[in-house]
Amino acid sequence: MATLSSIGVLASAMGPSVEKSSKGILADVLKCIGDNKKHMRECTLTALDSWVAATQLDKMVPYIAVALGDQKSGSEGRKDLFDWLSKHVSKMSDPAEALPLLKPSASSLMDKSSEVRKAAETFMNEVLKICGQAAVAKNLRDLPSPTMAIVAERLKLSSVHEGISDSVKTVTTSMSLPSKGGLKNIKPGLNDRSSNVGKAASQRGVPARASVTMISSQDSLQSQALFNIKDSNKEDRERRVLVRKFKFEEPRREQIDELKVDLFKHFREDVSLRLWNSDFKRQIDGIELLQKALPSSGKEVVELLDILLRWFVLRFCESNTTCLLKVLDFLPELFDGLKDQSYMLTEAEAAIFLPCLIEKSGHNIEKVREKMGELIKQMINIYSLPKLLPYILEGLRSKNNRTRIECVDIIGYFMDHNGTEVGGLLKNLPSVAALTAERDGEIRKAALNTLATAYKNLGDDVWRYVGKLSDAQRSMLDDRFKWKAREMDKRREGRPGDARAALRRSVRENGSDVAEQSGELVSRSMAGSMMSRENFGYADAHTVPRQMAAAVTGPADWREALDIVALGLPEQSVEGMKVICHELTQAVDPESSALDDLIKEADRLVSCLSVMVPKTFNFSLSGASSRSCKYVLNTLMQTFQIKRLAHAVKEGTLDNLITELLLWLLDERVPLMDDGSQLLKALNVLMLKILDNAERTSSFVVLINLLRPLDPSRWPSPTPSESLAVKNQKFSDLVVKCLIKLTKVLQSTIYEVDLDRIL
Repeated sequence: MATLSSIGVLASAMGPSVEKSSKGILADVLKCIGDNKKHMRECTLTALDSWVAATQLDKMVPYIAVALGDQKSGSEGRKDLFDWLSKHVSKMSDPAEALPLLKPSASSLMDKSSEVRKAAETFMNEVLKICGQAAVAKNLRDLPSPTMAIVAERLKLSSVHEGISDSVKTVTTSMSLPSKGGLKNIKPGLNDRSSNVGKAASQRGVPARASVTMISSQDSLQSQALFNIKDSNKEDRERRVLVRKFKFEEPRREQIDELKVDLFKHFREDVSLRLWNSDFKRQIDGIELLQKALPSSGKEVVELLDILLRWFVLRFCESNTTCLLKVLDFLPELFDGLKDQSYMLTEAEAAIFLPCLIEKSGHNIEKVREKMGELIKQMINIYSLPKLLPYILEGLRSKNNRTRIECVDIIGYFMDHNGTEVGGLLKNLPSVAALTAERDGEIRKAALNTLATAYKNLGDDVWRYVGKLSDAQRSMLDDRFKWKAREMDKRREGRPGDARAALRRSVRENGSDVAEQSGELVSRSMAGSMMSRENFGYADAHTVPRQMAAAVTGPADWREALDIVALGLPEQSVEGMKVICHELTQAVDPESSALDDLIKEADRLVSCLSVMVPKTFNFSLSGASSRSCKYVLNTLMQTFQIKRLAHAVKEGTLDNLITELLLWLLDERVPLMDDGSQLLKALNVLMLKILDNAERTSSFVVLINLLRPLDPSRWPSPTPSESLAVKNQKFSDLVVKCLIKLTKVLQSTIYEVDLDRIL
């Protein structure tokens, strides 16, 4: 600061000659305007005042243009510099010397800081006053059209429109009309627009023909596709956008600029202009356009999802609650649509969005916190819990106490609904237990409640997982556990840990016998002595003791989990499938050795799951929830996503599974089930995944064999509307479609196929 003061004094003393005697020093002075400290910025502005008094502003313009384009400069500094320029630009001897400052100022109209945007707009309007529209338009003509459109809208330029494409010109004009002519009552319908054209035009003295042309151009624009995925390459964008995994960082200016380019490239221009507008009302209009297009644009949304998520992050970082709530209303619909397509977020998409969602979940407005909490819970439909958990655990280290409380509560929710062992929740209990030593009473309370949920599931075993605690912490936990036990007793929920212990005891006593019986059942069906699908219903011969309630927490070992699936009861098998899904997720990790063990059991796993497919569907058809159907299809999906596991499945097992899936795809009762449309989509996606990753020769052999008439006993009870011949024809058509898919890629997979086995 002393140096800056000295420079200012020297400039005042030397007068105009200071510019020649101190080449380059002004650039260093201007760098100080980006300092975080307010006193430093004030000293810089004082030095600039002395400099401009000595040399005039036109001599400083080249240095200031560089400073305005500096990506590393802070938003407060850029705002202060624009304010300073607005005061001095009108005093320039030659106004045209200010024109080189327009282009760096134009980029600041898209800055994430609203204060910088306002300051830049004020400065550009000052330049417009002293230079005139013609000079400004000529200087800005070579700007990119999206930037040009926003500049034209904010500065109310007319001649600058000559450099903009017709579509952007139309949108810009239409967006500025309400502020001039008061066209507030124009409705989106064509008839309403037409009826107001003449009136609005006559009020402003503009020819009606020009207005009609403008409206027809706008209609033409809105008839275009909302998304443009022709040149989209999501993988390249994900490699280009580098974000820190797990920990949230505010988007950098260059990232915001890249987002703007991607947005205008792949979204219709009127939508892009609304989404990138500084007015939150226009942003909400843009979201509503996306909302309307969502149901019919699944493929496009998936391809451009990373761009949307980056834009949502910007909205989360701004303070406008109205726009934020609109985003939080839109996101559940978006994620439901992705779930319906069985789409799972990529690692890059998760790294873009989840750190921000977790960090902002501790918002100071309760309604926003609730919506964000529900959104995090919904995430497990499109991003697996084991992968989601590290982001939530990072939230436990947030500087915002409300964020930490929300994350602890969410961990408790997942323990209650998914079991303690699933997703790595159990091994992360020490992180939650450590929060019982926090000063903040609300954090301690949230941690104690979550640990009480773990105690309900685990019983006294919970002490093995909470890590090292002080005597005071143990005392607090002991009191809370006693309270939880009393609450469970009042509600007749049994004692803590009872359900888990009963399940493990039952598996030890009955698991191996049931597994053997289940294996015999599968082998008999493969041998050709097919059992009727009705025999695969819920009322099976294999039963377990009554004390195994639906609220069972689940096994701790995946082999034990497989035994539970082999028991054959839909509701109880869910707990086993949760653990298996977790193990399958962990097996994908290159550092994990679990995959080799899983490969040895892959055939048995798929055999058990093949038997569970008809059992769960018949169980759901009897009036129960479709929860178990979803779990069995999801577990099969995760199994066949791993190529080595898929290749380990034997031909007979594959035959049984493919037959079951095709039969349920043709079953007329499935669409009438709970979430029937989702189940049909899941069956389709699973079938495609099997064709992609299963051993090619086995797939060909199985499908060719299925072209023969199917054993009548495999069909459900005959429906009056269709004869057996018609149903067999439909089944054969499906098989042929599968064979066509395999043969389409035969040129690239021919060396994987054993032709002798097929022929």
